[in-house]
Formats: sequence, structure tokens, C-alpha cells
Amino acid sequence: MAPLSSMLLAPALLATPSARIHSLQAAASINNANTKILHLIRHAEGTHNVEKDYKSPANLDAALTPQGEWQCREFSSRHKKNLENVECVITSPMTRTIQTAELCFKDVLSSKRRGNKVLPFIACEEWRETVNYLCDVRRPTSTLKENFPLIDFDFVEHEHDPIWAYYEARYGSQDDFRKHRESHDLDFLEKRARAALEFVKGMKEKEIGIVSHSAFYMHMFSTFAGGRVVAYGDEEAEKLMSEKFENCEIRS
Repeated sequence: MAPLSSMLLAPALLATPSARIHSLQAAASINNANTKILHLIRHAEGTHNVEKDYKSPANLDAALTPQGEWQCREFSSRHKKNLENVECVITSPMTRTIQTAELCFKDVLSSKRRGNKVLPFIACEEWRETVNYLCDVRRPTSTLKENFPLIDFDFVEHEHDPIWAYYEARYGSQDDFRKHRESHDLDFLEKRARAALEFVKGMKEKEIGIVSHSAFYMHMFSTFAGGRVVAYGDEEAEKLMSEKFENCEIRS
């Protein structure tokens, strides 16, 4: 693998963020007061995505690579106009998603501040990645608050990762048990996916950015489709959401 510094100097090798927009949203035909426009974003490239070593302590709560940061800067400049009406951003409390949220909405945030408006960034435990390996373990809330003062952590109840603690008590440490944990506990994961959407439903804002993870999106929009958690209104929407999210991809 090339050193991260050399990746930063070779833009031609970098994956450009992609965007997919559902026709209903593109036509601006959402007028129902109970309907929300959601901009779903997968975090940019993390260290664990490059190294593929999800169980290494070095990738605990994996951060973005220089390439991931570049993806976010490209995203911010490219999608600023499409996201100018976003009223708040919900992010998984993992380091890579928080970094992605702050960097991807940097231009939108700057624009709103010039107009004396605010753009809240809210951490939500329910939107985090499926908890299987050390890369999925979040750091203590106090550490995250110190590192990311822009983020509102009021909805993150526990100082230490409660989901990892639950599965560690059940299966043992990463060395003791190296297979999937939460991904094999679909009843628990379904409840979390439902709680994630209920969290969004309970917000007053109508247009919301959400930064989460590929496996969690996959379970929410494929595993738990057909009315379990998500019900599709048309085939276009189902096709839009059933494919894997790439790093720093947005679907609206």
C-alpha cells in the first residue's frame, strides 16, 4: 500500500464522491408537513477501509485518511448548492463520521453563519455502524467532546461504548471472538434501525443531513425492507437504496 502522504499528492487516484437523487426530491414535490427530505451520506475513506484490518487496535474508532479528507473537501464544494437548505446534520458518534460531517458541510456551515443562521450537528448513537470489530468501537464521549466541540453530544447517553460492552460481555474480547457480533443479532439491530428513524421523525427540522455507515445502511434499507423498518413507495426508491454506499456517497 502506498504511504498516505503519497496518496494525497496523486489526485487522479482518488475516488470522487458520487450523488444519487430520488426524482421526488429533485422535483421539489414534497409538500406534506409530515414528510422530510433526508440526505444520507456514508463516511469518507477511513484507515480501516484501506488496511482492511478491522480488528486491529490501531483502527479502533477509525479516523479518516488523507484521501478521505480530500473526498470531503470535494464533496463540500460540489454539493454546497444542493445542501444549502439542510437545517441540521445528524451524525453517528464515530470519529470517521463526525469528521465527514464537519468537512462535508463546511461550506454550507460557513454560508449559514454569514447569514446569521445556525447548522446544528447532532451525534446519535442509533446511527452508528454495526458493532462487530474494534474499528466499530467508539471512543469515550468526553474524548469526543474535547476533539469535536462543534458537535452536540446531548443525545449520547453513555460515556463508554454500551454496545461493544454488551457484546464483549457476551462473546469476549476481540482476541477471544473474531466473528461478527451485532450483524448476527438481527433482532437487536432491527430495534436500533427503527430507533434511528424514530429519532429523525421526532425532529422538527424538515431537511436533514445524516452521516452514517455502509453496513448499517445496508441492513436498514435491504435487510429490514419490506415493511420491517423501511417500506418503499416505488421501485426507483428501492433500487436507489438497496445498493452498497461508497465512501462519501450521498443519496437524497
